[in-house]
Amino acid sequence: MSWSYEPDLDIHTCNPAPNIRRPFPISQALDLTPRQVRHMSTVHEAGHAAVFLTAGVPFDYLAFSAGPGGEHCISGISGINLAAADHVRCCVAGERASDRWLRDHQLWTPDRAWANEALSASDRRQLAGHLPANGLMALVVNDDDLLAPPVDGPRLDDLSLLHAEVDAFLDSLWPQVLRLGEALDRHGRLDYAQAREHAGIPCGR
Repeated sequence: MSWSYEPDLDIHTCNPAPNIRRPFPISQALDLTPRQVRHMSTVHEAGHAAVFLTAGVPFDYLAFSAGPGGEHCISGISGINLAAADHVRCCVAGERASDRWLRDHQLWTPDRAWANEALSASDRRQLAGHLPANGLMALVVNDDDLLAPPVDGPRLDDLSLLHAEVDAFLDSLWPQVLRLGEALDRHGRLDYAQAREHAGIPCGR
C-alpha cells in the first residue's frame, strides 16, 4: 500500500488529497448533504462504541450534534478505559465504519475516502500516541521499508492490516452498528446502558 503525507493534518492517508486549491474545508471534499454527513458521523461513533460493547467495558456517553446548517458535525465518545488491544481497535473502528457506510450507500469515492481519513485525524493521532515508539510507525513515517512485509510474515505496523482486522470485526456486527448509529441520530446522546440496549450487542461478547 502506498501512503500520501497530508501536511495540514500531519498524518499519512491511504488516499491522495483531492486536487482542490488550498486551504479548503474538508466538507468540500466530502461533498455530501447535511443529512448524509449526519448519518456517516453517527455510524462512525457507533463503530467506536461497538468495541466497548463487545469488550464489556462501560463508557460514559456517546454524543452527536450538528453545527450550523448541519454541515459540520461534532461527535465523540467519553470515558475511554480500554485494554491496549481494544484501544487500538477502537481508534480505527470509527473511520472504518464510516468508510463502509460510504461504500454500502454507493457514495464512496477516493476524494470522500480521503475526507473520511482527514476527519479521523484525531483518532489516528491518538492511536500513534497510544502505541510505543516501535509500534505502528506507518502512522507517522512514510517509509516503504516499514510498510513492506518481512520475509517471515506480514508486519503488524502496517495500518492496512489493522484496517482489515477491524473491517472483519465490524462485518460480524454490522446490523448492530447501524442500529446504534440510528439511535444516536435520533437521540443525540446515549449512555452506556442505552447504547447496549439499542445495539443489542451482548456485553463482553
